[in-house]
Amino acid sequence: LFAMYTGCRRQEVCQLKWTDINFKNGTVIFKDTKNGSDHLFPIGDHLLLILKDRFLLRENDWVFPATKIPTSANIHATKVDRILNVVGEQVGYYVSMHDFRRTFATICNLLRFNIYVTKRLLNHTTRPRVDVTGGYVQIPMEELKASMNMIEAVYQGKINCFDYESVWDER
Repeated sequence: LFAMYTGCRRQEVCQLKWTDINFKNGTVIFKDTKNGSDHLFPIGDHLLLILKDRFLLRENDWVFPATKIPTSANIHATKVDRILNVVGEQVGYYVSMHDFRRTFATICNLLRFNIYVTKRLLNHTTRPRVDVTGGYVQIPMEELKASMNMIEAVYQGKINCFDYESVWDER
């Protein structure tokens, strides 16, 4: 659910510590991401509730601790293949962590998010030499948070962005 709701990378999920989550502000900081920087990320309201419940059951420093090692070893998960295989069996085809990221980006597009909102949520850099405008655009955390809640609403069936005609009928 975390990867599905956030579109984050496998290493960002697996290496997430409880200290990286700010429950008061509803944010997560992914440290030392693929592009070499830390990424402050808003959490949607539903995921925030899930994390609060999970925090009460925490076993060590990691949000997703290793499952085959005693929790006292304080080691984070490194592989999610077993659970992805279970999901794959349920849906009838192979599922990868990156599929969640692609689906997240697709939902952003179907909801007609500004490209810079989508890039910011995916932690894609805007290189000034390639995209001068992107270097100027500042996106408020409130807009990102609202976007995250819309993505959660899609997964919860409250918004149908996959039926193109119904999306435009509602507008």
